[in-house]
Amino acid sequence: MGFKQNLSKIYVKLSNFHKQALNYGKIMFTHNFSPHNSLLWNNRVIAINRKSIFKGDWFNKGLLFVHHVLDSSGHFLSFKDFYKKYNITSSKKKFEKICKAIPIPLLKRYRAVCSVLWLHSFFLL
Repeated sequence: MGFKQNLSKIYVKLSNFHKQALNYGKIMFTHNFSPHNSLLWNNRVIAINRKSIFKGDWFNKGLLFVHHVLDSSGHFLSFKDFYKKYNITSSKKKFEKICKAIPIPLLKRYRAVCSVLWLHSFFLL
């Protein structure tokens, strides 16, 4: 997917979905970016009061990446599901504060990848 073509100059009319998919592929190819490997801790875009965050107890339980606080469709786990999965004694307020620190564009990219992967697996069946 490593093309340098401007999407507005492609002769075929593309739907918005296909334009987004091509742009996403271009971003991943150019920057080796994947929302699946976005670190939750000490990440400059995930911040509270302009300071990156780090929770040692969460880190020690294996929570390293943004997708660890998300379900398979890219939505935040409920606090109850989060607690069941990781058995972390944290307040609901702290959990929600960390979730709110994750930028919406990053969540949207993650959800887009999830939906593309779902479509891909659906058509392979």
